[in-house]
Amino acid sequence: MNRIHTVAATLPDYLQPTFSPPSTRTQLDAFAEAIGAPLPSDVRDFFAVHDAISAPDIHNGYFIGDTSVLSRSIQRGDFPVVNGAAIVFAIGSDGGGNAFVTLSGANGPVWNWRHDIGDFLLLSDTFLGFLARVADDFEAYSRGDDEWQFM
Repeated sequence: MNRIHTVAATLPDYLQPTFSPPSTRTQLDAFAEAIGAPLPSDVRDFFAVHDAISAPDIHNGYFIGDTSVLSRSIQRGDFPVVNGAAIVFAIGSDGGGNAFVTLSGANGPVWNWRHDIGDFLLLSDTFLGFLARVADDFEAYSRGDDEWQFM
């Protein structure tokens, strides 16, 4: 998270992401109930720092967290709950309607569910690696790297 904050500070004010306060216990309980499993420890640790990161103006947009919004989306069935044999849940989305999903009940990989194609692209083997990739994308956007492959 420190790296994401540091990179975000290099962006012009109008592009800087917003970082919400930590999730409340009520929000976390409701989110765990919505996904039907305990939150993985890495995801819970993220929510202990911020309930959400909102970066609509970086590339296609990044929306990580916001347990209340994600709970409603899960209840509506907006995002897939399985990837092959793996039970997954959304931890965020981009500005194009694609979701970032991870394993339910255990730390594990993060995939990008591409709604227009209907497939899953592996982004990272871990949630912490996913956050590092978010920071990489923010850095590439900050330096105007047109060759960078964004998530």
